[in-house]
Amino acid sequence: MAESKYPQVDCEIRRWGTSPESLIQVLHGSQERIGYLPKEALQYIAENLNVPLSKVYGVVTFYNYSMA
Repeated sequence: MAESKYPQVDCEIRRWGTSPESLIQVLHGSQERIGYLPKEALQYIAENLNVPLSKVYGVVTFYNYSMA
């Protein structure tokens, strides 16, 4: 298995689970670990939680996360 580009995100996904309901917790924890949320990390989260990328962007912009 290939090494993940986002091990910090993987930690949060393991912590909160892969259900779409984990989205806010995964985003929050990932931002704390990384310091900001790169667009590629948002796509990675969307794919791993089986959530549309548009929903991830909607949550990120609503809660005013730091994006790059």
